[in-house]
Amino acid sequence: MTKDRHKGFEIEEKEYEEKEVNKNKKEKEHYIYAKVSDHTREIIDKLKEEGKTISYIIQSSIDIYNIYHSSPREIKDFVAEYQKDFGGQKELVIEAIKRLEARYHREKATDETLWERAREEMNVMLVGKKFITQLIGIADASNYALDDSQIRILAVDPILWFVGKPLKELSLEEFLNAIKKIWTVFNYFNMIEIKKESGNVFYIMLNHRQNKSYSTFWLKFCKRLFKLNDLNFKCDIDGEAYEETLSIKIKLFL
Repeated sequence: MTKDRHKGFEIEEKEYEEKEVNKNKKEKEHYIYAKVSDHTREIIDKLKEEGKTISYIIQSSIDIYNIYHSSPREIKDFVAEYQKDFGGQKELVIEAIKRLEARYHREKATDETLWERAREEMNVMLVGKKFITQLIGIADASNYALDDSQIRILAVDPILWFVGKPLKELSLEEFLNAIKKIWTVFNYFNMIEIKKESGNVFYIMLNHRQNKSYSTFWLKFCKRLFKLNDLNFKCDIDGEAYEETLSIKIKLFL
């Protein structure tokens, strides 16, 4: 009998503790009631259909509101001044995030953004077709030979800037993709197509709308470029120079 009574006291004590815990928990909960517009209601309903709870929606909204309104005055003034140019606050924020992403991930930047950043950040002057055609004119009129400085200015420095890591860490495919992006952005070529024929053979088609001398110059250039000792790979390179197109075949040594 005494044992049963003791057990009963334990049950009552446990039930009391649970009630106190629930009571304290309810005291910590806060309920918010607010009247919202039809537009806001539509947004809430859409988010609820995506599986978001009202608590989550409110908390996220307050967090975003707090982030914006705790920003420096000049940031809010900038948003107020330029939001119309982008179609609203949301559009301005999206554009800002895109540009920030492009700063940290250059491969995601638009050609225009990449060109602007290259002009600002690279220590050497960017060159285009005008400089190259002048260089080709000199080469055609003499026994001119490419030197390492031209290889560096036209290819190595821009590629290093774009990929953000040493050449020794680049695979052939990464190297080709960097060339494709940089040489079109810098206007060396209008279009570059890369086709992987097999595990170790690549075909590259470079279009420029210039002349055969331009193609011949770049074929010689590429033969020097792809034989650099700084590269992480060894390959064989061959190609054909045409009036407005340069065709190159690269075979990677496995």
